[in-house]
Amino acid sequence: MSVNGRITNARSTLAKAEGKVADYIMAHANQVTTMTVADLAQAAGASPAAVIRLTKRLEIDGFTALKLMLSADVAENRLAPKTYADITPKEPISTIKE
Repeated sequence: MSVNGRITNARSTLAKAEGKVADYIMAHANQVTTMTVADLAQAAGASPAAVIRLTKRLEIDGFTALKLMLSADVAENRLAPKTYADITPKEPISTIKE
């Protein structure tokens, strides 16, 4: 299951600080893959302990495993918005301009 799915499923059980970390992860998944526990905690306005508690609550084996899962999610476009799409032969120019 993706990190997004795990966070969504656990949302109602998260403590306030864990929720802050989860919100930050959802909004900045790509950046989180290069952060340390301390960096994520500071960016989310929580403690490093809250980051570790969140990984345990999501049943992920540590922060490194979380970052690996996030990397896979971003690579598969499960968390990152699509910025480009293929142009189809019959697509109007007005759509392409957008």
